[in-house]
Amino acid sequence: MLVANPVRDTSDEYTRARSKVLRSVGFFALLQTAWVSAEASLEEGLALVRELRDELGESLLLRALALLARYRGDYVRARSLRYNHREPW
Repeated sequence: MLVANPVRDTSDEYTRARSKVLRSVGFFALLQTAWVSAEASLEEGLALVRELRDELGESLLLRALALLARYRGDYVRARSLRYNHREPW
């Protein structure tokens, strides 16, 4: 359960939930063409899933960041993000 708490909860469950929320916010911002917001949310989510060693979450976020780079016209970064990561399945 995500609750505003002045003391940061460092449990894996909280971190996993936060990463999913950030991924969702990032995808929504991407759909709304709010590039700066999308990038910030996706990058923060990526840092959390890497901390958790969540390969599926990492793959999803890297693909979303690649899509964002493509929309922005940064095709070199898009290709790098899209093809230079492990497939979890």
